[in-house]
Amino acid sequence: MSEAYIHALDWSPPGLGKHKRSVLAVLTSNHILSIWECVGKPEIATDWVRSCVINHALQAHYKDMDKRDPEEGEHDHLERLRAKQRIRAFTWSPSPPDPSLSGASGDCTARSPYLAVSNDRGEVLIIRLQTPYDVLEPETSQWTLSVAETFSVDVSETKQSPLSACMPVTFKWRSPFVDQLAWSPWALDSSNTLTSILAFTLQSSLQCTSVKLNELGTHTDVVTTSSALLLGEISDTQATGCMKWASKLNGTKEAFLVYPTRKSFYCLQAQPGLSLDIQISAQEINTPWDEIAGTSYTVWMPRKPLTNR
Repeated sequence: MSEAYIHALDWSPPGLGKHKRSVLAVLTSNHILSIWECVGKPEIATDWVRSCVINHALQAHYKDMDKRDPEEGEHDHLERLRAKQRIRAFTWSPSPPDPSLSGASGDCTARSPYLAVSNDRGEVLIIRLQTPYDVLEPETSQWTLSVAETFSVDVSETKQSPLSACMPVTFKWRSPFVDQLAWSPWALDSSNTLTSILAFTLQSSLQCTSVKLNELGTHTDVVTTSSALLLGEISDTQATGCMKWASKLNGTKEAFLVYPTRKSFYCLQAQPGLSLDIQISAQEINTPWDEIAGTSYTVWMPRKPLTNR
């Protein structure tokens, strides 16, 4: 029996599963990320099935892309590959809007969402998912996963461990890894190119990159820019899983991110599609909070003015 427990879970945007339902991504403590979907009634346990394992996409990707160096031992090579396949964090992209709807967000039946994951080698990978329920790909009979884009994160030399060379082989190939990911809503620029912001934390820093979807006929290329450092030294980062973007852009097409820690509350505003000119504000907390388990936005509805009758 496996002793792994659930480390994180999150619903996909609607439309990815059967009958336009959402599917559930579940990350367990043994660094396995699985996609679960309900094929019948949600209240019946046996109607939930594991549709695919995201680690398999990483395994296939590195099998083709990561070849063993002649000076590298076979055992070391296998351990390095295992580290690249261990998933530390993940986040769904919001459903990309349909340009024909003036940027209105829809479900996944028009455009499939993406999944960003981080591994034990300081890399972030963007996974493209195709499902057997995709109306645009009716010939697809099973879940298909592929790596659409990958990038390595920047780690300051002062933060790199000098002990890696003398560590046991299990830890030798472990690099500082991204422990939180958050994906902003999409925005359409003047050329109808979809752009969003992928924010992530690495040790005590907060960084981000722009993600663009370039339409090339029937194919879509995922392109990321160089990472930008937003906050270099965050003193207390005990807020795993709590960094979150608001689900919609505001009236000026800005995305809004909150990142709470025990001692501070950070707020970021930026316009996807433009240069990463991000406004950052911080509010110190007089009495430190306990470790935060989760955060959620509420929808603010302005009151209608009262009228005399």
